[in-house]
Amino acid sequence: MSKDPENIPLEEQPVSYFRIGAFFALALLLGYLLVWLVRDSNNEPVEVYSEQEIREYRLPDGSLAWMNRNSYLRHPIEFDKTVRKVNADGEFWLELEPEASGPFMLAIPGGVVQVKGKGKFHVRSLMNQDLVEVNLAEGSAVFEIGKGRFQQLTPGDHMVFEVKSGDLRVKKYANDNYNYWLTGEITFDKTPLAEVLQDLARCYGATFGPLPAGTADCRISERFTGAALPEVLAALSTQTGLEFREDKQRVEIAGSGCGEELEE
Repeated sequence: MSKDPENIPLEEQPVSYFRIGAFFALALLLGYLLVWLVRDSNNEPVEVYSEQEIREYRLPDGSLAWMNRNSYLRHPIEFDKTVRKVNADGEFWLELEPEASGPFMLAIPGGVVQVKGKGKFHVRSLMNQDLVEVNLAEGSAVFEIGKGRFQQLTPGDHMVFEVKSGDLRVKKYANDNYNYWLTGEITFDKTPLAEVLQDLARCYGATFGPLPAGTADCRISERFTGAALPEVLAALSTQTGLEFREDKQRVEIAGSGCGEELEE
């Protein structure tokens, strides 16, 4: 007489290898899905906004980035072993750690800045503007514009790239005024007045009227820390004899200035 399968003791029931295999296959599949989900979660990019404040931010490799107001960074949670890539829009000062996982690449509107090894540099590139500015203080860098066009940069180089025209200029910078937004300091050492006004326009967001004839090369030596624009203009007036009239961030300039009596 055959036994009722439902009444057969567990130890006497035949082993179903198919069921065991299916169980392990299901466990393996669930484990794979779990790993995939975790990996996918780990690859989610990190997005950082400075909004209306200057922000200090540490990247996954320990490098530091100072972000000017209204700036943006995007990077993976962890850098891979071949490259440390960050997407950015705005203005930054970066101090890079030595490459533990490949060179550092900063992708900005207008190009890519690649730095090998330890480095310090300033970059300014806004999506709604036509200008890219890079100032390299330490390290070795390359600016890649695209289509096989590269510009090598060495410490002390000030690079300006006009995106639409493709015009690129490199010269040695005479000061660190590009970091005024971070340090609050402006320094001039026998700097031509025309260059002084360019720096002030950038630092204060002011617009300057035309210089009187013969005054563009007036030499200025001055250092300002946390100074408001009227204070700076008063010092320039004392040095040059020119009159600076400010009205709603527009500065008009009058006078002859830089006469022999001032140079003496």
